[in-house]
Amino acid sequence: MGTQTRYPTSAVNDATVGTRPWLDTPGQFSLQKQVEADDGKHATTSSSLLDNEVTKLLKVGYTFEVPSEATDVSVTFRVQHYEVGSAKIRDAAARLVLGGTVQPEDHSLPGDWPSTAGWAEYAFGGLTPAQVNDSAFGFALAAKKIGTSPDPDFPLTATPFVDVIEAVATW
Repeated sequence: MGTQTRYPTSAVNDATVGTRPWLDTPGQFSLQKQVEADDGKHATTSSSLLDNEVTKLLKVGYTFEVPSEATDVSVTFRVQHYEVGSAKIRDAAARLVLGGTVQPEDHSLPGDWPSTAGWAEYAFGGLTPAQVNDSAFGFALAAKKIGTSPDPDFPLTATPFVDVIEAVATW
């Protein structure tokens, strides 16, 4: 039995889900730099989400070195996230990335994101060392604003924030 913990080696917007991009200004506000460590930096959108709006997937990649003879490989992605505003944010999609392709099976968690930094865990099992060690292995997360503002002149606002996405492989 073994365990490895990793932080993202890449982070990009992926349009498989949603329309609102996460901010990514290389050299200034790089997505990878925002989610690679629990350091007070975070990924966010450029402004609050509109009614029922969904972000693009925040797609992050990892580099593992799981022994080739390992069996029963699973990976848990630990996401520290929160929302700010008068409305609520929830998962829109939480998906595994294999070979660079976002997988269709959704692992979104029920419930609203916390209003202060909290952790959520997304577990994926039945993986092989080759899948996990692939340089295009990763995780993708999208957020959505829940509901419609009762008065269009006074919209409820909500902005998603992701501080860190760490991955823990066990076998």
